[in-house]
Amino acid sequence: MAAKILFKDGKIQFDGGKIQFVPNGGTAADCACCDGDCTASATACVNCDDVTPSQYQVTFSGVTECVGCLDVATTGIVITELKALNSTFTLSQTVNCEWEFVLTDAIRVDEYDDNTCTTLDLSTDRDVTITLKRNGTQWVLTMGIFGSEDVSLFSQTIAADTNAGNQLCATVPAFTANDNTLADCGNIYNALLGRFYAGYGGSATVVCL
Repeated sequence: MAAKILFKDGKIQFDGGKIQFVPNGGTAADCACCDGDCTASATACVNCDDVTPSQYQVTFSGVTECVGCLDVATTGIVITELKALNSTFTLSQTVNCEWEFVLTDAIRVDEYDDNTCTTLDLSTDRDVTITLKRNGTQWVLTMGIFGSEDVSLFSQTIAADTNAGNQLCATVPAFTANDNTLADCGNIYNALLGRFYAGYGGSATVVCL
């Protein structure tokens, strides 16, 4: 049955089909932001008033790993990208308000006995974990190596979309600028846990699946 648009009692009513948004002078395209285009998870996030997607697709571009010897306290670190970080990844829900993807053996970490990277002590291929978290009214996107020591490659926190006070999860605004900068390379951001920066720049887009 064909969709109908009715005007009744001073209100526009829509019956069936899809609403399409058409730019001025453009052509019609299906709305990619509507709840129906997201596969809802059986585990709801308490911070999502519309829908809790089971998966998100995240596309990174322009993320750059720090090059050369990173002087991390008394240790020198050299990292080498083994798998493309500027790519598209599918993140699946792991807990109520968190989605994750693990890129295995993505970064080689060479650890040296000295902070000038002269004497190699250990070389390991490490997994890179990409995590999207919904915290209250914000989204947090991170990319890094997490474990006994954390290595940050990308990190940004942005405000979530809202509609009439409702917190939306069917849409995620673009992450336009990595909080990590070139000047951060090798800097420790948590000495107790051995966390340091090894990536900077770039942006990311997120869509629900």
